[in-house]
Amino acid sequence: MGAWRRPDLAAWKRLCTLWTSALAICATMSRRDLAARVRDSLGIALASVGLLALAACARLGSDVRAVPTTVRVTLSEFKVESSVTAFRAGVPYRLTVINQGQVNHEFIIVKPLGDDASREVNAEAAMVQIGELDLPPGAQQTVMVTFPGAAPSGSLEFACQPPRHHEFGMHLAVTVT
Repeated sequence: MGAWRRPDLAAWKRLCTLWTSALAICATMSRRDLAARVRDSLGIALASVGLLALAACARLGSDVRAVPTTVRVTLSEFKVESSVTAFRAGVPYRLTVINQGQVNHEFIIVKPLGDDASREVNAEAAMVQIGELDLPPGAQQTVMVTFPGAAPSGSLEFACQPPRHHEFGMHLAVTVT
């Protein structure tokens, strides 16, 4: 949130002078003319207040957390599918991971380490991990992720690492810009 600033006293003085002038004009008007002028001025005043409120919200908006984008990730034999494969750094995502397969699967977000990388190495390198005990057939898990920086195509993947799963194609390249 921004630092407190001293009010612009000159602006307040101009505003008070304007209102004083307006009141002097109103004193010389008939009731009907005065009512019409007040009605018109009220609309302008409300519009001004609305614009000020929008400006204040825009400034505060940078401090408010963004609503996460929901992404559906489906695991099955032997593929990984995602409703989104191009992500933006700094944007929160809610990944809903669903095992539609017949066996347990796991879900990790990791830099590709190849088919020969051990599960321990992948687990240590994983940005996000949902273990295979948490994803039996039919299970659904949700995980929140915000990618910290850019990851060009081929440098990050959604994967499943139980024996032979990655080798048989259970990985999907994703990009982060």
